[in-house]
Amino acid sequence: SKTSQEDYKDYARLPAKLRTRVSTRLSPYALLLTLQGRLDVTSAQIWTQGGKNIVEIQEQTF
Repeated sequence: SKTSQEDYKDYARLPAKLRTRVSTRLSPYALLLTLQGRLDVTSAQIWTQGGKNIVEIQEQTF
């Protein structure tokens, strides 16, 4: 499986406009999961801590 750093590289290849719009709400890893269809965004709890966006992911089971 990929490492988080490899996931971030995938995220970095996204168009800047998309990356900027969604990265304010989701971490790069959570964003990647979302794009891969592995994360239901509504199940992610998002808050700010120390100026950084923190994401708690609860993956939806099917």
